[in-house]
Amino acid sequence: MNTTFRLPRAAIALAALGVMLLTARAAGDITLTEFNSKHYVVRTNADADAGGKAREIARHMDGVFDEYTRRFRTFGKRETERMPLYLFKTQSDYLTFMKRSGIDATATGGIFFIRPDLRGLATWIDDRPQWVTLETIQHEGFHQFAFTHIGPRLPLWANEGLAEYFGDGILVGGTLRIGIANGRRIEAVKNAIRDKKVIEFDQLMNMQQGQWHVNLMRDRDKARLQYDQSWSMIYFLIHGEEGRYREGFEKYLALVAKGTDSKAAFKQAFGAENTDSFRRQWELFATQMQPDALDTAISRMRFLAQGLLVLQERREPAPMSTNELRQRLTALGFRAARIENGIRTEVSATDASLYMFLKDNGSHGTFEILSPQTASQPPRVTAAGLSPQPTLIWVKDGSGEFMPEVAFR
Repeated sequence: MNTTFRLPRAAIALAALGVMLLTARAAGDITLTEFNSKHYVVRTNADADAGGKAREIARHMDGVFDEYTRRFRTFGKRETERMPLYLFKTQSDYLTFMKRSGIDATATGGIFFIRPDLRGLATWIDDRPQWVTLETIQHEGFHQFAFTHIGPRLPLWANEGLAEYFGDGILVGGTLRIGIANGRRIEAVKNAIRDKKVIEFDQLMNMQQGQWHVNLMRDRDKARLQYDQSWSMIYFLIHGEEGRYREGFEKYLALVAKGTDSKAAFKQAFGAENTDSFRRQWELFATQMQPDALDTAISRMRFLAQGLLVLQERREPAPMSTNELRQRLTALGFRAARIENGIRTEVSATDASLYMFLKDNGSHGTFEILSPQTASQPPRVTAAGLSPQPTLIWVKDGSGEFMPEVAFR
């Protein structure tokens, strides 16, 4: 399907300001405003003003892109043009555009897509927490970067593992902090090792698109493990044994980018006939991994956010401390569930650890309740003693409902 864009006369005046209006006729007459960021051509039907959410997300992705480039500078740039980034206001807009562009995006939160006449990175930005949006496009954005700057031959396990690795990053002061050890994935991999369900390395490292997606459709447990184990292997190759394997990993990526098959590239890069030794070293590393304190704190703050929203919906006064919050949520029998990559995790307000975090100095701290930014909002929550310091704040979604976000300083 050809997707064409119609430029209305009103765009002539806006072009002088670096803004263009586009109407995607093949995508249901969704009117898109176009602007350039440092690395992206952004097309959006959301607020594209200087202080709007689309501009904010574009600036965020510019910082993420800079980190992609820094980490893979030895590969050289295959493309220097800005890459297309589609930021739709709602999920409905996103699905409509993708469907009428010939892509079924029903089960996705965002996507990097390639069509003969259209390609780009796409997601929606309203009606869900911004951290979900950012995590999604950091992941999908790596796929886009890898295709254009590393090449289309990157093996699936490395492509998806690296995308998960970058998806976990947080942007602080314009710089993406990566290498955050995700607690949920660590636990999943430890369980797979314990239960002897680890995917054979040669199978995973040579898995093709067809088999990967067959597992996504038919075996959700194995599909989740594909992502978790790939992430864990990537983490080991970058950070394991004080970076011992990093140079070999970069050589491996360079070889496969030039067309060497994955197995032969592994042999050349690491000087090993098979992956047995690598697997043993990885398993030892994976079973000893501990979650990043920041990741754990943020996860617990999101639980506290759900509890604070419940109290506000009940029109109860805001708690003055985490101890009071725990007592009141426990009295309500409050439990909260989180679903990530299809895995459901349920926690109870009675769990004392949910109200505490580990500081940078190794001591335990208790989350601090802060006064709300406005009278109508729930209280804020912060974790003093962590760097960067996360603070739970509140924003409104498209329907005016409060959603939790985490800001860093």
